[in-house]
Amino acid sequence: MATRIIVVISITLLFAWTATTQTKWKGQNPNAQVFETDGLITSWQWLNPLPQGNTLYGIHTDSVNAFAVGAVSTVIKGNNLGNNWSVQHYAGGVTSALLGVYFPSNTIGIAVGESGTILRTVNAGTSWTLQASGTTENLHGVYFSNNDTGVVVGSSGTILRTTNGGVSWVNQTSGVNVTLNAIYFSSAPTGTAVGDNGKIL
Repeated sequence: MATRIIVVISITLLFAWTATTQTKWKGQNPNAQVFETDGLITSWQWLNPLPQGNTLYGIHTDSVNAFAVGAVSTVIKGNNLGNNWSVQHYAGGVTSALLGVYFPSNTIGIAVGESGTILRTVNAGTSWTLQASGTTENLHGVYFSNNDTGVVVGSSGTILRTTNGGVSWVNQTSGVNVTLNAIYFSSAPTGTAVGDNGKIL
């Protein structure tokens, strides 16, 4: 008889056990994170909560899709008004938390996060590629004023700029050393960054 291994992660407890394929597990803790795999441990399936349970930090929406990013390089993509979700963990082959995401077009997107992580997609989030950021600072916010020009902000006053759709990034001088949390451009040349201790640039 085939077996499955089920792993349950709660706030205080991590444990695993085997069960037959006919056994249905009924959880008593609605906050538990539940995984399931076959006996060979070749793949895992997230059971509860759905669509996934990692903390999410950033979101971007457009007329077609919604994207949210979070812990362990989690990316979830929603379409059909959020009724259908696809989930990626360890997007781009990294484990860093992703803190912000922005799509300047329907296909090209940038996600940023801890330890200087910048991920780029050119296929509407189907796959992600790690980009060189030139920094190990945590990156919190990203915004594009057009398809090519974008800015990322982060800890220690970090500002990075791209003019080629996120393929490469250049460090900019901010003049501050506080964490910058978000960036917005009202027009191509005019942008505002905000950060800790009430800082506005």
